[in-house]
Amino acid sequence: MKERVKWMLIAFLIVVTNANAQPLEVKEIVHKEFQFVELERLELNGYLGSMIDLNFQHGVKEQNVEELVDIFKYRTETRLWQSEFWGKWITGAINAYQYFQDEELLSTINLAVDGLLETQTADGYIGNYADNAHLQQWDIWGRKYCLLGLIAYYDMNPKKNGHALKAAKRLADHLLTEVGPGKANIVVQGNYRGLAATSILEPMVQLYKRTSNEEYLDFAKYIVQQWETEEGPQLVSMGLKNVPVYKRFPYDPKLPWVTNGQKAYEMMSCYEGLLELYTLEGNADWLKAVENTANSIIQNEINIVGSGSSSECWFHGKKYQTDDVIHFNEVCVTTTWIKLCSKLFMITGKTKYADQIEKSLYNALIGGLTPDGHTFTKYPPLEGRKELSGGQCGMELNCCGANGPRALFLYPKLIYTQNEQGVFINFFEDSETVFTTTSGNKVTLKQTGNYPVGDSITIEVIPEYEETFTVGVRLPGWSHTSHLKVNELAYEGGSGLQRLIRMWEKGDKITIKLDMRGKVVTEGNNFAIIRGPLVLARDARFKDGCVGETAFRPTSKENLINLTLNEIKPKEMLISVSANLILGANTEYEYFQPRPVKLTNYASAGNTWDDKSRFKIWFEEPISAKKMMLEKE
Repeated sequence: MKERVKWMLIAFLIVVTNANAQPLEVKEIVHKEFQFVELERLELNGYLGSMIDLNFQHGVKEQNVEELVDIFKYRTETRLWQSEFWGKWITGAINAYQYFQDEELLSTINLAVDGLLETQTADGYIGNYADNAHLQQWDIWGRKYCLLGLIAYYDMNPKKNGHALKAAKRLADHLLTEVGPGKANIVVQGNYRGLAATSILEPMVQLYKRTSNEEYLDFAKYIVQQWETEEGPQLVSMGLKNVPVYKRFPYDPKLPWVTNGQKAYEMMSCYEGLLELYTLEGNADWLKAVENTANSIIQNEINIVGSGSSSECWFHGKKYQTDDVIHFNEVCVTTTWIKLCSKLFMITGKTKYADQIEKSLYNALIGGLTPDGHTFTKYPPLEGRKELSGGQCGMELNCCGANGPRALFLYPKLIYTQNEQGVFINFFEDSETVFTTTSGNKVTLKQTGNYPVGDSITIEVIPEYEETFTVGVRLPGWSHTSHLKVNELAYEGGSGLQRLIRMWEKGDKITIKLDMRGKVVTEGNNFAIIRGPLVLARDARFKDGCVGETAFRPTSKENLINLTLNEIKPKEMLISVSANLILGANTEYEYFQPRPVKLTNYASAGNTWDDKSRFKIWFEEPISAKKMMLEKE
């Protein structure tokens, strides 16, 4: 896949020369373009790679596409959303195919496209809504996903799949006969203050990019204009004014589905479309509105595992994350947050968005994947036990089971990105890949280190011949003391994207050591422990006490806690560590000695999906009257 967007970051470079030459110097550079890498080969051998393999074999490949297509044959729907499932599944499946190059999956994708196109009516409509129910409820939303799927299919092989683009144009042209200036007002169609309907902005811009049809661009601009009307969600103006997402057109019990402007997933989908339009128009206010909104989501909504929302709406959820929240952490929200951050990262180059992607992938997303890899639950909890979600709309599939793979299979595309100067390593994963420089030099990159269990990563750079180019490395924001070396030349810096420029030759190695010390995170009268990108949790399988026991919060100047890696652990777990904690409210705190408490990563916690592995992230600290009195004094 090839996607070009403006790279608007001015950043510091680490310029590394041959080992016997001059020391490091720092320069500034403006990068003009950034794009996904057209890799000759990519093999993922790490933890996320194993989760990708699992969902590929037992989830995406096993999907019954006849069920996805069948619903389009009967245009009788008036209120449900099953027309989204085809587009969600196929966009995830296409990402999976681009990584695995699996011919069996390709045949299934072809069948899914052919089956959908057979349902397209003479006027171009693809959907399952009755004629008298067009534009209502989730009808435009479903058409959006059909467009996204058809465009992604076309992009796989434009010469061969031109019929898919033709069908997408007919589908879009039919919509333009129903909605737009002088026709139905798009922001009063469907649900959630027009958020669901106007999220069709994204594929309309994509369609314009592939056809140069000005009608599609005009319609995209019309959508943005209608956002700012009295009836619209005012996504640009509220973003520019830094209105928190949980304060935007709150829930009205009289008309909950119509007027609620806090719907998390749909709001972010609209902003994805605005970023697509920004890459064409370059309107700085649009980018600022999206970034302000993303910052609001980070500050107020995204919880410790990298997700948020209750009943799929923003609600200032970060401050409630230690409570038992109804319908918390919808996987559709997690997926769309990862996708939105991916677009922001590609456009701005700001690594804080990559940090958010990493947190969500390792915790919230994988934490919702079923043990067999078949599907995703809708609402992975922060404590208790994980449970399978059922189907929706009379189908075996539900929205999150269809949507989760879209984020999971986006990950291989994000690990390595490229511009005309070189390659950028944005995420750490035991892997091997080959990319080609602008001069035609084939360069192999080998990553090892057992990340995120290990704290040291080695990257071998093996060009066919010596050449000067850039290898960029992202140092995560959570790592406060990162150490970076090229061969024996060392650089110690903070977080961010470090660009290494030198004459690379066979045998060169980049070594990175990250700060994997345990960190204590406090929320009210509760605390949790994280290690690197991993949120840690107690799990009943350790049999070292009740997972809900209270504990005294460890105190240190930097909120650090010593963690010991355990060699022996249940086979389903990625990691087991021990932290010395003082447990319980019945102890004499001053005289009681801490004892080792075993923890695993959140995604592994509870992953037998039964009572054997009940788990808990947050420790509640016992109330101390003595401490309270001392604080008052």
